[in-house]
Amino acid sequence: MDPERREGQAVGRDAVLGRIADPDRVRLVAYASEEDLPSMGPGRAVRFHPSSGGPTLGAIVEAVRPSRVEVLAHRAVASVAGGDVLVEDRLGRLVAMETRYEVELSLAHPPPGLPLGQSGRVVLESEPRSLLTDVLRRARNVLLRESDF
Repeated sequence: MDPERREGQAVGRDAVLGRIADPDRVRLVAYASEEDLPSMGPGRAVRFHPSSGGPTLGAIVEAVRPSRVEVLAHRAVASVAGGDVLVEDRLGRLVAMETRYEVELSLAHPPPGLPLGQSGRVVLESEPRSLLTDVLRRARNVLLRESDF
């Protein structure tokens, strides 16, 4: 949907003018790092912490997209809007600067009156892992990506 669209403007034949939302089926979208992917399989329970405060909500991983995200569809999670995903704004397109994968989640028990379009943080509880191992893995990934292997 184009936020610049105004009343009285002509629209193209297949232009999206709005979306219908089903408040009984809330869909969350998260962007997971490559390091988090092994823990993000379908059926995995996670917690969603709304940015606006309020109670933490239980969610379930429904799907993980198999290819990395090139352009973010949700500005709220982008670094230019105060989010955690590092992006570069290229002519209005939010190009991801880190390898991220889109994860679709559904709320286990959506509360009544939950506002649509809310951002927040998804927390996954996992086994403890070594900080040094994570740093070394990231360094290896950067070297591989930058050296064009």
